[in-house]
Amino acid sequence: MIGAENDSVAPVGSHSIPFYNSLGNAPERAYLELDNASHFAPNSSNTVIAANTIAWLKRFVDTDTRYSQFICPGPSVSAFGDVSDYRNTCPVRSREVLPRGRPPCTHGGRPPACG
Repeated sequence: MIGAENDSVAPVGSHSIPFYNSLGNAPERAYLELDNASHFAPNSSNTVIAANTIAWLKRFVDTDTRYSQFICPGPSVSAFGDVSDYRNTCPVRSREVLPRGRPPCTHGGRPPACG
């Protein structure tokens, strides 16, 4: 879940934070709040959004456990940085859970090769 601190269209206090909190029993969840950002932050290039979204998708869609290190502990929260809040359910599970019908991936120090 990604929220923007200065979002006047969908304020974090009434949208992204309550939605994150509603996932209370989810085994894996994270909330990232972009410091000083508006509702339209995703309309421009944003390294924080890109890096964290890619890490989450690689870890939980591609089941690539190498990306766990970017989710836990996650980005640094700072009054002068790009992230004003970060919450998660660390540690993430260490075992891979593969979708039905998908063969295991081999890593071998290179990007995963899935057959």
